[in-house]
Amino acid sequence: MNIKVNDDSYVSVGFGDVRADYKTSGFDTIKEGDLFKAAEFGLTPNISNLGRGNYRFTVWHIDKTDLVDKGYGFALSFDQELNKKLGLFGRYGYTNPKVSTIENFVSGGFVIRDPWGIQGDLFGFGMSWHETSITKEDEFAVEVFHRIQATKLLQITPSILLIFDPVLSDKTNPVVVFGLRARVLF
Repeated sequence: MNIKVNDDSYVSVGFGDVRADYKTSGFDTIKEGDLFKAAEFGLTPNISNLGRGNYRFTVWHIDKTDLVDKGYGFALSFDQELNKKLGLFGRYGYTNPKVSTIENFVSGGFVIRDPWGIQGDLFGFGMSWHETSITKEDEFAVEVFHRIQATKLLQITPSILLIFDPVLSDKTNPVVVFGLRARVLF
């Protein structure tokens, strides 16, 4: 549920069944009361001489089941236009280490609209640091993407992600992930 507090702020709340199974409707297990709950407060100001921004604070909680331990976490995130072409983003998240392999997460980067004069395209670069709950070792990642506005209704985004010192891989450093995403707009 999303509640617009005023023109520049909102509150969202939601929940889901922890025991949900994609093979069923989900209503057969929700009566057991094991839920994932989340709430978010957001500010969406339009800052003069900059542009639109989004600033969010999210908290969540998951009930203990035979599948997962009781857990909680929170996140802070922002994205802010600096002008019509350039934007910045940043994220921080914490998760109770009993329920996730990542305990702390920090990321940031930038996006450029209409790069190289190509109308509708978006180029982005991001970096992240993860502290794992398994070994307390650091993991780093770098990603680059170029969203191509192929038609008025179709976006295609190739990307490359490099993960350095991957905690769950002893032999490969860095791990390289190539991505290709298509988005159809209605």
